[in-house]
Amino acid sequence: MQEHQPWNENWQQQIVYVLIAYNADLPVKMPLGFTYPLFLGSAKQQVKGEQLWENIADAMVYVLGHQPDHSQAKGYIYWLNAYNSSIPQETLAKGIEKATQGYLENAIWLFQAAVLLNPQMVEGHFNLGLAYYRLGMIREQKGNVREGAYYLQQTIQYLENTVELDPNMRLACSLLKDAQERISLPTEEKNI
Repeated sequence: MQEHQPWNENWQQQIVYVLIAYNADLPVKMPLGFTYPLFLGSAKQQVKGEQLWENIADAMVYVLGHQPDHSQAKGYIYWLNAYNSSIPQETLAKGIEKATQGYLENAIWLFQAAVLLNPQMVEGHFNLGLAYYRLGMIREQKGNVREGAYYLQQTIQYLENTVELDPNMRLACSLLKDAQERISLPTEEKNI
């Protein structure tokens, strides 16, 4: 999945992984050897206390959004939900803000993290599908039909999830139908 994301691998250069002593004052106990992601800037500033845990939470969301198949993804999901149960909704809200500002790539990784943290969140699946839809349309309009089609395939996946969770969501049904039709149209018939 990550090879087709709308970003490159440079995001990984912003993260370091740290071990924290098991006997430390941990907000959520994790198994020995569990590594915590931390933004490089936070590590250089040697943040401590609650600020450290907030930065770790932000870094976990960042990693989950960019690399959903990360080797410690299940641990991050558990930790984040135990640390602060409102993180999925907060992450969704940040994604919506980025999407409305036109930063679709940022919105997509935030929505992906929100959906991983709460797979039953209808709004997360819908907004992820919508962001991929908008990105697919932009790519098609710029002449990159192949990349646009890939993003429309992602649209279909997340809007199908949305409709499965809430069959009465009309806008999701409408966008899903449009994305499916666009995928099946020959290139010359698309509104590019």
